Amino acid sequence: KGTSIKTYNNLMVTFLIGGIWHGAGWTFVFWGLLHGLALVLQRLWSSFGLKMPNLLAWFITFNFVNLAWVFFRAESFSDALKVIQGMFLLNGFGFSTFPMSMTNQFIVGYMDILGDIIVSKDIIMWLVLGLAVSLFAKNSSEIAAKFRPSIVWIIGTLVILIYSVFAMNQPTEFLYFNF
Repeated sequence: KGTSIKTYNNLMVTFLIGGIWHGAGWTFVFWGLLHGLALVLQRLWSSFGLKMPNLLAWFITFNFVNLAWVFFRAESFSDALKVIQGMFLLNGFGFSTFPMSMTNQFIVGYMDILGDIIVSKDIIMWLVLGLAVSLFAKNSSEIAAKFRPSIVWIIGTLVILIYSVFAMNQPTEFLYFNF
C-alpha cells in the first residue's frame, strides 16, 4: 500500500512540475494537475483489476485530453471555462432552450452557426481520412519495427528538413511566453 501511495504522490508531483515547466500560469499548473489525477485514477482503476472496453477507454482518453488541453491554451480560467461551456453548448444555446417541436429549427440554427465547416467537402474529407488513418493504419511502433532505412528515405528526410528550415520564416506566437 505504501508504495502505491508513493507512486500516486510522485505522479502528481511530476505532472504539477510539468505544468509549471510549460508556463508560469495557473492554467498550466491546472493542466498538469488534471493529467496527474487522470494517471492516478487510471492506476487505481487497474489496481482493482477492473477492465474497460478498449473503444470506451479510447473515447474517454480522447475527450479528457481535449478538455485538459483547453486549460493549457487558455489565457485564464474564465477563458477556459467559456471554451468548455461552448463545447457542451452551455453558453445559452442548446436543446434545453427549445421544445421538441422546434428541433428542426435548432438543427438549421446550429448549421448556420457552424457555417462553412459543415458544408465544406474538404474538411469532411480530411476528417474522414484522419479517422480512417488513426483507426486502421499501423501505429508508429509497428512501422518502426519493420523500418529499414534506405537512400530514398534519407533524401526524402533531407528534403523535408530543408523545406522546414526555409518555411520557418512565418512569425508565430511563442507558446512558452510566460515562462
